[in-house]
Amino acid sequence: MQPPPSVPASSPETDPPGGAVVNPCGHWEGTIEFQDTSLPVRVDLTADDAPDARLHGTIDLTTLGLRGHALVDVAREGDVVRFEIPHLPGRPRFNGTLSSDGRQWAGAYSQHDDISPFTLRRFPCCCSTQCNITKTSPV
Repeated sequence: MQPPPSVPASSPETDPPGGAVVNPCGHWEGTIEFQDTSLPVRVDLTADDAPDARLHGTIDLTTLGLRGHALVDVAREGDVVRFEIPHLPGRPRFNGTLSSDGRQWAGAYSQHDDISPFTLRRFPCCCSTQCNITKTSPV
């Protein structure tokens, strides 16, 4: 089975009605909440300069020794953003919803058959090239 095609960061097919788009690009920090512990996580999302603005990203799970690990299947549909972390057992995935003000991203982290909630907050980008999508939201 082939992976689904990449979904543009912003397009008529993925934008919510009325054109109110929340830009997922930027620097995000927060935690995955497991039953008896929290795992700190940082995610950086960027988009191509091309008109279709495909999303890309990296993740830091420093307690697991993971820094700048490239993400795969990064996609946005409306206010939902999802991605997978390759080369780790259990096919870890994030699938979450951006808040309407673009400051929070929350949803489900799944690995193997386990599902745990995650919450990330947006932080200012460290450089303008990280937020190179034309439709932006406040930080």
